[in-house]
Amino acid sequence: MFITVEDALKLPSFSTARVIAGKAGLNRRIYRVSVAECPEFPIDVSTAGRNNLLFIDGDFIITSFYAIKDNPEEMLDTIELYNQFNSSGICIALRYIEKIPQEVINYANENEYPIIVISREVAYASMITDIMRSIYGQYNQQAVFELLDKILSGNYQADELKKLAYSLYSGFKNNIMAFCIKILKDEDVKHKDYLVRRINNNQLFYCVNYYDMIIAFSTQSKKFKDSSIESIKAEIIDIIDTCKLDYCMGISGPYNGLHNIKRVIENAIAACDISDILNKKIVDYEEIGTYKLIMKVKDKGFLIELFESLVKPITDYDKKNNANLLETLICFVKNDANVKNTADELYQHSNTIRYRIAKIRELLGIKNDTIKFYEDINMIYKLYKMFNK
Repeated sequence: MFITVEDALKLPSFSTARVIAGKAGLNRRIYRVSVAECPEFPIDVSTAGRNNLLFIDGDFIITSFYAIKDNPEEMLDTIELYNQFNSSGICIALRYIEKIPQEVINYANENEYPIIVISREVAYASMITDIMRSIYGQYNQQAVFELLDKILSGNYQADELKKLAYSLYSGFKNNIMAFCIKILKDEDVKHKDYLVRRINNNQLFYCVNYYDMIIAFSTQSKKFKDSSIESIKAEIIDIIDTCKLDYCMGISGPYNGLHNIKRVIENAIAACDISDILNKKIVDYEEIGTYKLIMKVKDKGFLIELFESLVKPITDYDKKNNANLLETLICFVKNDANVKNTADELYQHSNTIRYRIAKIRELLGIKNDTIKFYEDINMIYKLYKMFNK
């Protein structure tokens, strides 16, 4: 497994790093991190080869260049040597040198060899730990992806689901609930792994990356009480908020029995997916109402056809008469069928809204069935919000 130099620059310890040369080589792969301080110069190429493992392909070098801080020629020779042995790049801590010689920068640019500089305060150990954890984490991450894919896509019996759950996390107890977290800003995504570690540092949770999501579980032997659920929610919200990230989160609610792990994860994801439709940052699955049914439909084409068939009489009328019935319907449902509030929001007279609603009932063919009318306009509203989020 490997990460690229570009990936490394997204890690927390590299927040002060700058690429000063070789930007075209940021896709170079890092397989290992090496610290090169106070070597004997000039380096004997015959003893530095792959057979001696002083260098291997994909080595990422960390150094302060203390031993050659006053010797630009040896600095250039060293960069050439690292590149010759397929090093992925070099990170220079600005402790003893303030400026990298121009000839070194020119060579790195010509050979697409990344040179990164970083502030002197950053510990080597932090950089090494972040990179190697990211590399080794990919082994575990791949296994997690495969297990979660298997749980969510398969049709397993209860015993099989329990085995899969324990394969994912051996510490699961019989009662579980799940949280699905999505980071909303692209610039915050680089902190995703850090957030996973922060959540995992709390004994209440087991947390994993899953594609563009973070899935966190809370588990206990006894049935979840309402008070403990609220406490667990507050705990994970506090962890995320301290990271100062823009996020949304779906919460599954508690389930008894590990055979419910698929349902727990699906419900947390569904609640998270619906958060922007409800215009809420944090959504409990229990509060999403009939969206539960909509989110369970795997055939999105069916939902599109359903929406189009329901709304077609209204949109056809709007096009033909340059009207705004669909806009009125959406606003009417959003305002809980309150005519005055709808009129205020649309800057219309209340009688105008009443006329439009009556026209919508007529177009839908349900003038005399109030229950069906409200069912249909609610379905139109929810599908509209889903497809226009």
